[in-house]
Amino acid sequence: MSAELALNPLRICAGTSRSDSCALRISVEDIVGELVRRGIQDATVILWQVDQIRCGTWRNGAFHFADERPLDAALLVELRVFDSACELRLRREDSELLGRFRQDGTGDPVEHVDSMARLMGEREDQGAWMTLRDRERKLKLTMPALTEPCRYVGLVTRSYIGIHEKTAQAGYIDDRFLAIVPADMKGEE
Repeated sequence: MSAELALNPLRICAGTSRSDSCALRISVEDIVGELVRRGIQDATVILWQVDQIRCGTWRNGAFHFADERPLDAALLVELRVFDSACELRLRREDSELLGRFRQDGTGDPVEHVDSMARLMGEREDQGAWMTLRDRERKLKLTMPALTEPCRYVGLVTRSYIGIHEKTAQAGYIDDRFLAIVPADMKGEE
């Protein structure tokens, strides 16, 4: 997957997918337990906290971030842990974390559309991490580095198509993050 997703018309693809709801206490231990229970081994993490957005990895049963600070569940607003096959998505609702675990390749037949959105800023590498920096807006976001050389980076999202029960209209019923990919376009300097 690459920038071609942004250049080509969207295609409806068929596959299978399963979605299970989750309700957890607001604690790092419960989040870790859910990831272990679901068998997620090596994944990308994007979390929204009260004060910032952080990106990292989930590997060997632990969260890893560029700033080496641990995950603080008290600051958590939303969390997405994903790889090419599945995603755990949790959002703070009052005194608990509610969300779902979605896994592709198993479950019911479903149609989906994959799309790529280029993230803001140009890539600067720092070893295992890269920073996307938009100098004009004074914004930056540090995330796990890609192995492929590129100037720009994009986020691939898979949107699932379903039928609304009350209106019988087709539309997107769920989405999940799939991958972070190079997003350079031909002709860019």
